[in-house]
Amino acid sequence: MLRLADSAMYCAKELGKNCYTFYSQEIGKQKQKKLLIENDLRRDISQGKLELTYQPQFCLNSGKIVTLETLLRWKHPKYGEIEPSIFIPIAEETGLILQLADWAIKSACSEIDNWRKKYGINVNLAINVFSIQIESGYLTKILKEVLNETDLPPASLELEITENIIMEMTPDVIETFDDLNSLGINIVIDNFGTGYSSLNSIKRIGVSKLKIDSSFTSRIKNGDNNDQMIKTVINMAHNLAMSTTAEGIESETQLKYLTDLNCDFAQGYFTGAPCRVNNLISRFSGKINHYTGALVDFNRVDRFPNNHEY
Repeated sequence: MLRLADSAMYCAKELGKNCYTFYSQEIGKQKQKKLLIENDLRRDISQGKLELTYQPQFCLNSGKIVTLETLLRWKHPKYGEIEPSIFIPIAEETGLILQLADWAIKSACSEIDNWRKKYGINVNLAINVFSIQIESGYLTKILKEVLNETDLPPASLELEITENIIMEMTPDVIETFDDLNSLGINIVIDNFGTGYSSLNSIKRIGVSKLKIDSSFTSRIKNGDNNDQMIKTVINMAHNLAMSTTAEGIESETQLKYLTDLNCDFAQGYFTGAPCRVNNLISRFSGKINHYTGALVDFNRVDRFPNNHEY
């Protein structure tokens, strides 16, 4: 009885707390599935069986691919493709997140380093980091190891953090950001606009780029849209010597509107879907300049790859 009540309690917590839940067979099945996922995740992380895909970010002025963002993917032998929104929280709850994050950093840096050497293409690598990595101070050690083991310049790495990480600036967190800045690594705020970070904190940790959350981009429905929030973020970033990337680009209308607002970079399924590192060249065949790393032959909005090609 206590065990089943415990399952119901955790279910209520997942629903947002301040509520109650009765135990049911469905809850039991969900808990069993979650336990199976946890055990299999632990195994697949240790065996390096998760996969990485990369989504390009484009410069809206030149049309160049400037950055590849690393995205985690996991294909479960029983349940198939499991969304990061499911297995990442499980990794955080069980303490697997550090092991998973370290594997992702080392694997992504190694893959992109080899890819850059093979094709002579100069692009940045964006990696999402978690609060526990920043708070533990272990992140700096991992990145120093990666920089020693690869030929990636520190300035080619972009660490994407969420606003909640800088809402409570403890001395340990500040020290980690100071170390990252001293290494020459770029700090990027992901999903900007959904949290409550202060401008003082943003400048204190040396943020170089703001990524406008896709919830703002999705509001752009037609050519005469006048979203003051997006305008404000772009102008503020430029005034503070930071660049901006708009996430979730899904239409030409959104792309043109953001270009007119002088947004710097764009990322989304309209401009380029995520793919494996081995497919990057074939995906953008004929559009990458091997000498400069530039995406060439389209400076107009209508020359971006069409999402239906994927």
